[in-house]
Amino acid sequence: MASELETPAPALREIDKLEQARNAQLSEIRRLEAEYTAASMLDELSESKIKQFLQGLSEDIDSLSKESLKEFLSNMIGQVTLDPVSHECRIDYRIAVDLRNKVASPRGFEPLLPP
Repeated sequence: MASELETPAPALREIDKLEQARNAQLSEIRRLEAEYTAASMLDELSESKIKQFLQGLSEDIDSLSKESLKEFLSNMIGQVTLDPVSHECRIDYRIAVDLRNKVASPRGFEPLLPP
C-alpha cells in the first residue's frame, strides 16, 4: 500500500515506529512472563520440598571427593560474612532455578496498537 502513495516515506517511517513499539512490548511481555514463572515457582516451594532437597544434597555431598566438594561448595555459596564483634556467620547460598521450558501459557493477550 505504501508503494502506491506519491510519497511513501512518511507512511514507512510510521510503520517502522509502530514495529519498534510492538517489539518493545513483546520484550516486556517475555520479561514479565519469566518473572511470573519464577515467582510462581517460589510460591510452590514448601517446607517438605526444601527438606527433601536438603536430604538429597546431604547424600550428594557425602559421595563427593575432596576436590569435587570444593568445586560444589564454591558454586553453591555466594558469600560468607563473619561479624568480627559478635562472631556470627552468615552464608548466602545460590540455588539455581531452571526456567527453561516452563514459560507461562498464553492467555490470549494481544498488545493493542495505537489508533
